[in-house]
Amino acid sequence: MPVARHQLGQSSSEIGERGVNRRRFHSIGKDRQPGKRFSTGWANTGKSSSAAWGDGGIAEVAVGAMKEARASPNEAEQGDEMSVVPQDRVAILTKRSFAHVATIGPDGEPQSNPVWIDWDGEFVKFSQTTGRQKYRNLQRDNRIALSAHDPDEPHRYLEIRGRIERVEDDVDNAFINKMAKKYINQDVYPWEQPGDHRVVLYVRPEHATKQ
Repeated sequence: MPVARHQLGQSSSEIGERGVNRRRFHSIGKDRQPGKRFSTGWANTGKSSSAAWGDGGIAEVAVGAMKEARASPNEAEQGDEMSVVPQDRVAILTKRSFAHVATIGPDGEPQSNPVWIDWDGEFVKFSQTTGRQKYRNLQRDNRIALSAHDPDEPHRYLEIRGRIERVEDDVDNAFINKMAKKYINQDVYPWEQPGDHRVVLYVRPEHATKQ
């Protein structure tokens, strides 16, 4: 899949029509401050910023490359998201299913944790705080796998393999509060800790299996 890297100082119009307007994208580091340029990759683009993480990390699939990636030579093999995710298992992603998300640790070991998920027809989305090991794993290597079973019929499951395509600030905890309403019927996520920096991760499916 072809990739594009956002260069420091590059405007959202130069990145592409699906650039970073109204969205803030992330790099990790103690010196991260919105709107300023750092070697960690924050670029001053006016309203938003874009990450430039290390080789293999989340920024390897930059937002500006989304249209280009869809036109890649492998498109016929991969298909679009709606064909990658079996239609008879899409409901699993919209139910109160826990997805076990697997990432690759610093020594190559797998790490797996259950998360709440959302499906928008293109991406599987889940919430994360930037201090978590899972987030650091994905900074280094954006490959990811997740599996979820149907809560109404546990023998039915869906497995998805893909990559994190982008990361956005969870402004006012809007996303995690939406997930709290879905999973525990509470309007506000009850376990937020002082100082948490919460983001939303977008998984683009590339392969799926089911039972």
